[in-house]
Amino acid sequence: MKKVILLITIIIVFFGFSTKAQIENLKISDQINLDRIYFGVLSASNVNIDSLHVSQLVNVRTGAMATWSITKNLSFGGLSTIDYTGKKDPFVCAQAWVNWDITKNLSIKAGHLGTLSTENRPLHTSATGQFETWSESQIPGGSLNAKIKYVGKNFQAGAGVGIRKNKLEYHAMIGIKDKIKFTA
Repeated sequence: MKKVILLITIIIVFFGFSTKAQIENLKISDQINLDRIYFGVLSASNVNIDSLHVSQLVNVRTGAMATWSITKNLSFGGLSTIDYTGKKDPFVCAQAWVNWDITKNLSIKAGHLGTLSTENRPLHTSATGQFETWSESQIPGGSLNAKIKYVGKNFQAGAGVGIRKNKLEYHAMIGIKDKIKFTA
């Protein structure tokens, strides 16, 4: 009986779970598309072996990303995310941009959005964004910026300029076949 109680206690103490729900490409009208709606929960328990203190963590994130296509080549987009971890103030991320598709492969984006370097991080409105690795989280987030990007079948390149903390940032990116990607 003691072994059963011990086993149940261990399961309860170390029990953690994560769950997510995501809907993609929900067409509202001919011009408005909900690119992604996301809801995710992460729960974990931690035990300090020295003090036998147990602490719990619950993280809830919800967000959405949408696009309004004004013409075939011009669109406005945005995303918003709220992340609550039990702190006094939740983390809120909001981005908005204008996108001009010059050709099938060449586009210009401007607004408060991810820089070319930030594109190496997962989107906030996805499970990989909520559960990103420590290394990914060290890449700076979005800023007020403009970027031009070429995306072909086997090659992609881009350049951009942004403002973060009143200082200019310059970004460049080169990629080959979605296997190798360099950003600076």
